[in-house]
Amino acid sequence: MEYINFEIEQKKELLNKLECDNEDNIKKCYHKLVLKIHPDKNKETDTTKEFQIVQEAYSLLTDKDKLNNYIKDKWVRYQEIVINKDKVYNILKYFDITPKTDNYQKEFDTLLDNVIHLYKYKWTMSQKRWESLIHEFPNIFLSLWTIIHNNRIALDEVFFNRTTIQYDSFIDVYELVFELHCIEEMVYTNKPITKKEIEDSIIKLDNLYNKFIVYF
Repeated sequence: MEYINFEIEQKKELLNKLECDNEDNIKKCYHKLVLKIHPDKNKETDTTKEFQIVQEAYSLLTDKDKLNNYIKDKWVRYQEIVINKDKVYNILKYFDITPKTDNYQKEFDTLLDNVIHLYKYKWTMSQKRWESLIHEFPNIFLSLWTIIHNNRIALDEVFFNRTTIQYDSFIDVYELVFELHCIEEMVYTNKPITKKEIEDSIIKLDNLYNKFIVYF
């Protein structure tokens, strides 16, 4: 695919997110859709994610520089996926995803967005919970908390400081993100927790981190 065709395809996808078939009607389509899906107007259904998707599409389509940079970044990703097609296919297969297109980009982008969303989700710990765990498991809990912190620093490097995707490491990155998310939920929320669960969590995170770090 040539860049010009890729550019047209990307603009069309953004317009579809606004339920719009004409660049001249972007504002009109946006305001109409926002009235329909705004979270404040949908008390029974959570439309936050849909609203964010529309906001992002509108932001790109109404800012030429931002749109050009977005399409150029996607073009780089597209070329990477073409070069690494077999690896990307194996990643999608691991997640039981059947590609609907030949280049796999849409499916892989959706998968990557979901992993990043999972990673960015932040559990919060109350002061009371912190003091309770420190009191009950003084040394071992601090060890786990340090490991969680160090894993997040390493994953920040992957998600926020790198321009290229290392397909060889993707599944290991996902497994670390998923386990970290589950362990943080167990530790940070008010769920009952045992010394054995903390010990097992330390071992799991250490093993996953050691698998993951060899790529970086």
